[in-house]
Amino acid sequence: MYTFEELREKYTDQPRRMDAYLRKLTYTETGDSLPFPFVKLTIATLAFFGGTYWASIHFELSLSIMAMLSLAIYMGIAIQIIRGGSITERNSKLIQAAPLLLGRVVKGDNQLYQQGADAGRASVVFSFDEAHRNDDRYLRDVAKKLRSAAEASDTPADLVDAVAIVQNTVGRAVQLPSDTAADGQTWLGVVDVNPERLPDNKIVNQNLLLLAAPESNLIAQL
Repeated sequence: MYTFEELREKYTDQPRRMDAYLRKLTYTETGDSLPFPFVKLTIATLAFFGGTYWASIHFELSLSIMAMLSLAIYMGIAIQIIRGGSITERNSKLIQAAPLLLGRVVKGDNQLYQQGADAGRASVVFSFDEAHRNDDRYLRDVAKKLRSAAEASDTPADLVDAVAIVQNTVGRAVQLPSDTAADGQTWLGVVDVNPERLPDNKIVNQNLLLLAAPESNLIAQL
């Protein structure tokens, strides 16, 4: 398995090319769903029938022969339209463009700290600020504040959503307030962790490497 240094060397540059290692991340669960592209598919279908009829008249071919010739083109276009409207295709585009960030685990499932292959979930903090995106000390301090808030009897109003994520390890990513994370570009979210992708097959020092697009709730463990 790759070390963090090897992953940084291989995937820091953007836009990154999709390979077998990254392609698995396109199935990352975001909780989003995209509407089926009925309008685009309807337009393509109408264009197929209209174009087929026009071509059969223009080239003086039978309608059935022209339909057979144009069907392959139509199917290719239809497949591209459907693929373009899928979550995995959207995730693929996000993964190619998302920055590579250091994530600091706030709370993770117990099995993730034991060497093995049992997957789990973890809440993580990460920053888009250039000075802090790989700053473990800064992220550690933010994670500590969130753990304290999650254990306190009184939750500050601006941390209610964040505390719920830490306590339940579920929910959409939230941007943290500046009194908790000073750079104003720090987020908290939930990531599915696959120990087989970690150098020691477990979480070490509370660190993960992430590709993140939190506005779309895409937080993928690299």
